[in-house]
Amino acid sequence: MLAVPFGRLADIYGMKKIYIMGIIFFTISTFLAALSPSAYFLIFARVLQGIGSSMIFVTGMVIITSVFPPREMGKAIGINVSAIFAGLVMGPLIGEILTQSLGLRSIFYIIVPLGILTTILAITQLRGKEWASCKGEKIDLTGSVLYAITLLLILAGFSEVTKFIGQLVIIAGLIELIGFVFWELRVDHPVLDIKLFLKNKIFAFS
Repeated sequence: MLAVPFGRLADIYGMKKIYIMGIIFFTISTFLAALSPSAYFLIFARVLQGIGSSMIFVTGMVIITSVFPPREMGKAIGINVSAIFAGLVMGPLIGEILTQSLGLRSIFYIIVPLGILTTILAITQLRGKEWASCKGEKIDLTGSVLYAITLLLILAGFSEVTKFIGQLVIIAGLIELIGFVFWELRVDHPVLDIKLFLKNKIFAFS
């Protein structure tokens, strides 16, 4: 829900700024998850983690492609993608070992020092650099809200797709999607440039 709006904010205010804020936000929310006194608080902390994750997700690859020269870019992207998939493969196993031996909270505690280290590296190694390709433009707040609501309705609907109410929610989400597309085609600085899908066939099929 927030990845595209944060990507737009990063375009306006700077990739590094949003990236570092995301790491800090994710690290703090992870620490809160570790300290959760109840299941409801844990869910709240996980929502905050999602916000931080979206800030990291949309800026990390852009920073990599901006920092490395063309001849090194393929290797840099390959290392990044390999690390992501290694985490996806090993995460459940490591999480199971930590949970069984040290308890559920350990899977959150172990991330905190990594988050602190990553923040320090980002601040020191990216010093003096910033990437803001749309500096000075306005954020499309209406489009951002429409985009978030569209995803919320469609995903919530599919979670209850076997029920009539779920099917109604999906239909509402698709109607919202049409409204979002029409809005993005009209606004001067869209949160998601729909025209890219119409003008660039390679981008659209990708």
